[in-house]
Amino acid sequence: MKKKRQLFQVVDDGFLEWKRLPAINAANALQYSIEKWEFLVEWLRGGKHLRGDGGCSTCALCSIYYNNSCQVPCMGCPVQALTGKPGCRDTPYYLFSELEELKCSARLLVQVASMELNFLRAVQQGQPRE
Repeated sequence: MKKKRQLFQVVDDGFLEWKRLPAINAANALQYSIEKWEFLVEWLRGGKHLRGDGGCSTCALCSIYYNNSCQVPCMGCPVQALTGKPGCRDTPYYLFSELEELKCSARLLVQVASMELNFLRAVQQGQPRE
């Protein structure tokens, strides 16, 4: 059985960060973003503490499409292409970040993190939004 790579870690103060930063490009950014959410769902299901998911600093898609000199944020991002809005608006991430800030229960965070993970998988499969 192939061992799953660990790209992320939660540091002692409860914040997610890259464990090792891979070479990110347009071809692999969505997959790395999915791996972030797989990690978060697993972490939260284990009942572990999380103070912050890292936002754009731990999002491979943002590293290409948001944190650049582009005049239109998120132009070219597959999430923005689906929602028509920048900054992951109208995605489960928006709700997750609000709940995270409110320090909601891990159970609720797992549910919403799972929704974001499923959303990104749908983006990867090219499925339209429901």
